[in-house]
Amino acid sequence: MEDERDELYFSSTNDTNEGGLGSWRHGQPRRPSETLHKFNAHFISSQNHTESFMSHKLTEEEDHLHLMRTARQRDASGLQKQRKAAQMEADKIKVTENRQKAAKQQEQHKNKAAVIRETAKNLELTNAGIAKLTKDNLNMQLDCHRELEKKLQALVTVPEVEGNIKTVPLKSHMKNNDE
Repeated sequence: MEDERDELYFSSTNDTNEGGLGSWRHGQPRRPSETLHKFNAHFISSQNHTESFMSHKLTEEEDHLHLMRTARQRDASGLQKQRKAAQMEADKIKVTENRQKAAKQQEQHKNKAAVIRETAKNLELTNAGIAKLTKDNLNMQLDCHRELEKKLQALVTVPEVEGNIKTVPLKSHMKNNDE
């Protein structure tokens, strides 16, 4: 039984990328200027035991010169600068989208408030008048009552007693116009 347990391998996380991503996130405060390429190279070299490979296989001076030359070329290629520029552009686009979305929501709230104000001017309070209303008009009147209810609850703090306080029911709880 003990031998079988030793032979089994279970990853410490469900996601194989979680370790690398977590390391990147936790390493950022300690090494804020480290590039993603440098982090990936360091992470992979520690996983692959690259230093022991280099010390055993790359014994010639030319090997080390070639590696340093290749690293300098990669650094000079501006990959990190391009990545940061692309990220900044994506961030600008996201900010613009979020602002447009917020403006659209604000406009919808203003329109809904205007409809509720207009409905409040023409509230139908008699049973005969309510019976003549269409479904859309009923819904607008219910929305108006709900808004008024919210404002009253904000102004007056009444201790809630089970069953004593009646609120305007939700549309989803009403099956037909009569309700």
